[in-house]
Amino acid sequence: MTPDPRPSLSPVELKKAIDIEIKAFEQAYMWLEKHMPKSFLDAVDQETKILIARNLMSFCMQDRFTPIYFKHKIIVLCQDGPDADLRIFKKFKNYVIRYYRAFVSNAAPPCDAEGKLRIAFLYFHDLSKTEQLGVEQKQELFVHAREHNPHLKDEEIATLIHGITPNFLRSMAGERLSLALAMFFRAKNREQCQYEVRRNEHWKEKDAPSLQVVIAWRNVPKAGFLYRLAKVISSHHLALQKVVGTYIDLSSTETILIL
Repeated sequence: MTPDPRPSLSPVELKKAIDIEIKAFEQAYMWLEKHMPKSFLDAVDQETKILIARNLMSFCMQDRFTPIYFKHKIIVLCQDGPDADLRIFKKFKNYVIRYYRAFVSNAAPPCDAEGKLRIAFLYFHDLSKTEQLGVEQKQELFVHAREHNPHLKDEEIATLIHGITPNFLRSMAGERLSLALAMFFRAKNREQCQYEVRRNEHWKEKDAPSLQVVIAWRNVPKAGFLYRLAKVISSHHLALQKVVGTYIDLSSTETILIL
């Protein structure tokens, strides 16, 4: 019988390896707490932070691009830079991405001296789709839908209520929700692509993006859309920070993306 050329660790060596691993994990977790923005710490639950810290330990060994796969989403750890969004969306361009949000550290990760860390969340399925909108949420939709279109009929808004998801509503502030619904009805009744651009003059003090775009686009191809959008944004020397999207089915052949 051929002896195993890989001798097992002795109890002392194993304990030493475990101690090193524990110390590395503690360092990674404390680094996240110290160097990721408050918006990240508020948005991410404890279990997910632990999972990210574990993967951060091997970040540099994985070519500074570490995807963490779930059933309905992917978390990507990558080196921040002008092309970070492009690299992420190119990797997953065949997926229909319904929600994207990225957070950037204020320092390089422990194993790296070359750049800051970007942690991106990509959601492919909206798990809230099965939830029913509450009475208050439905009333809110009626109010916001009529803010720019006071003569809308109840049945027109009912189509929206049937397709929109609670997660999308939770991700949109009042003014932007009203604007998004206005774009939806414009895309439905006018040209297929409608958009509004808003600038945030004091974005640095508010921890907000400098520019916000609300889009409604009828019958847009679902797969690869954000990758193409990211290429346009990158050509203007900008970067994506957060994307929230939902698809409203008008019929079996017509869909409007609100983004």
